[in-house]
Amino acid sequence: MIVTPVDTPFNCDGLCRLVCDGQGNATGRMVGGLDFMKVRGQRERRPYSELGWPLWSDYHVTAGPAGQRIRTP
Repeated sequence: MIVTPVDTPFNCDGLCRLVCDGQGNATGRMVGGLDFMKVRGQRERRPYSELGWPLWSDYHVTAGPAGQRIRTP
């Protein structure tokens, strides 16, 4: 299992929990937001649009008495 902060375009970092499959892959979900002290980068910073983040308009939000759900296609 890998638990790591992930830089996001949402004005906070996300906490990501990934489970490794032993074949070099890992899958999981963002489990929450957090504030994390950034270290000095070792690579040139890339725009979020190049990193595969959905556009704001790609998010579909439903809310009601049973709670809320936010998803992307």
